[in-house]
Amino acid sequence: MTVTPAPDSTLVPAPGATTAPSAPATTTAVPPAGTPTAVPASTIVTTIPGVIQTLKAEDIKTQRVRANTIYANRIEAGEIRGIVHQDTGLKVADAHGEVKGPEVAYSVIYADRIKADSVVADHIYVRDVRRP
Repeated sequence: MTVTPAPDSTLVPAPGATTAPSAPATTTAVPPAGTPTAVPASTIVTTIPGVIQTLKAEDIKTQRVRANTIYANRIEAGEIRGIVHQDTGLKVADAHGEVKGPEVAYSVIYADRIKADSVVADHIYVRDVRRP
C-alpha cells in the first residue's frame, strides 16, 4: 500500500480501500492562567455541540429549563416536554447552590428541585412531579 500526502488534509484512498471523511477540526479558546471568569446570574448558558456541560444545583428557579437529560428529586412546572421516567427510588445528592435566571440550558442537569414554567429535555428522570 502506498500513502501519498495530499494538500489540505484531504484523504487519498489507496486503490480498493474504503475510507471515511475525517471529522472537521475544532478550535478551543483557553483564557490565560489566572484569568478570573465570572458568569452573571442572569446569563443564558447554551450547549456547545460535542461538549457535555453538566450542572449540579440544589435549587433551579427559572422560566425555562432545557437539557438533553435531567435528573431531579422534584420538578414543579406547568409544562414538561420529553420522556419522563418517574422513579420513586431516585435520589439526587451532592447538589449545592441555587440557580436563578430567565433560562437554564445544559447537556445534563442534576438538581434537588426545579421550579420553572417550562422544562424541556430528551429524558427526564424524576422522583416527584408537581404541576402548579
